[in-house]
Amino acid sequence: MSPRKESFKEPIVRVNTAKIRFPKMCPVCGSNVTKAMRISTVPGRKQWLRPHWDPMYWSGKRRFGMSLSEAQTFIVPVCEDHYYGDKSEWRHRLLCVVADGILMIMFFFAFLIMGSNFWLGRVNPFWVYLVLGVFVVAMALSYLAFKSNQFESAFRIVGFDADLQHVWLKLKNHKYRDVLLNENPMSSEIVSWIIRR
Repeated sequence: MSPRKESFKEPIVRVNTAKIRFPKMCPVCGSNVTKAMRISTVPGRKQWLRPHWDPMYWSGKRRFGMSLSEAQTFIVPVCEDHYYGDKSEWRHRLLCVVADGILMIMFFFAFLIMGSNFWLGRVNPFWVYLVLGVFVVAMALSYLAFKSNQFESAFRIVGFDADLQHVWLKLKNHKYRDVLLNENPMSSEIVSWIIRR
């Protein structure tokens, strides 16, 4: 893969991974912190906010020889209102995936029956429209379940530089970004473009 330049409208922060110190304020609202969230990511792969959201996490690390030592983990202080527990969201999203799979099968058969009835000039039974309606509602609920929460949209790991010494962070809260830069004066800087490899 050849290197490519990526520019940002809002500047991002480049911080040394070994020396990073996160401010004692919430990255979403800027209030006092009471909890800490663990954010893990594996450089060079698609970025996941939490490791168990990655489909390859459970089986891939054994099958493809990946080890947890490759992962970079950051402890980010957050306030009570913007702390998101891993297990509840994971269960909710897993339930959505299972329900959507079952509803897709039902939708496929309802669509076939609808096409057959149209071809033969018959009226569709009521349950066909009910399945179609439930499927549309389930897709809308799944979109909401997988939509980024407030923390994910305010604090995002863009990636790592080529030697994995620095992490690029996209921070929505400008006050938090300024405090992060002040607390890491020798190991952080603002950048408006990066080179991806």
